[in-house]
Amino acid sequence: MILHHLNCGCICPWVARVIPGALPKTFCCHCLLIEYGDRLVLVDAGFSTLDCATPSRLGITHKLLGFQLDPRETALHHLRRL
Repeated sequence: MILHHLNCGCICPWVARVIPGALPKTFCCHCLLIEYGDRLVLVDAGFSTLDCATPSRLGITHKLLGFQLDPRETALHHLRRL
């Protein structure tokens, strides 16, 4: 069994920008990919390529939490790369 730790995006909450020291400025969105023989299990897929193309799908949380949506950080991109 192989465990892959994937960085599937970043969150930059507005509170961290407004009140220095209140929170870390960025948080990484970690997803796990478990490789077991010829099977793959993805735990918490993170943001999708559709979320990156259409951030409005995420509602107001996109702006409040400052999601940094990069298609190169989606689980799909990581799976193809691996």
